Amino acid sequence: MNVDQVRKLIGLASCYLWFAPNFSNKDSVSTEPIGKVPGDPPEGIELVVATTRLETMLGDTGVAVHPEDPRYQHLIGRQIQHPLVPDRVIPIVGDTFVDREFGTGAVKLTPAHDHTDWEAGLRHHLPAISVIDEAGNMTSAADTQFAGELVFS
Repeated sequence: MNVDQVRKLIGLASCYLWFAPNFSNKDSVSTEPIGKVPGDPPEGIELVVATTRLETMLGDTGVAVHPEDPRYQHLIGRQIQHPLVPDRVIPIVGDTFVDREFGTGAVKLTPAHDHTDWEAGLRHHLPAISVIDEAGNMTSAADTQFAGELVFS
C-alpha cells in the first residue's frame, strides 16, 4: 500500500486525535484487511477488521477476537503480518471485550490511541506506538514517509 492509498483510506474515516476522544464518529466504519496469517492455508488468510480509526493503523500492535468466537478461535496465539508495516508481525489475542456480533468480530488494537485498546494492551503485553503527536501530525514512529503529515490534511 502506498502513501496515496493510505491517504484515501484516512479520508474515508472520521479522524480524531488521541487527546480528543469524543470527536470520533462511531457511525463511520471502514473495513480493511488487517493482514495475512502465514501458513493458514499456505498462501495465508486475510483477517478483516472494522475500524473508525484508519489514521492510527500504523500504530496497531495486535488484533483481538472474542475467545469463544468459533470463526477465530484457531487463530488465537498466532501472529499476523501488519498490512502497512512490512517488518512488523502482531499477535492475535483472545479478549472478552470484543463484541463478536459487531462488524467482523475482529478488532485492531492500537494501545497508544484508545483507552480500551490501552487496557487490552496491558492485559496482553502489547507495545504502545504513538503515531500522532499533540499537534495532530504523524510521528516518525508511524513511518518515515508519513512523519510530519497532518492527520486532518
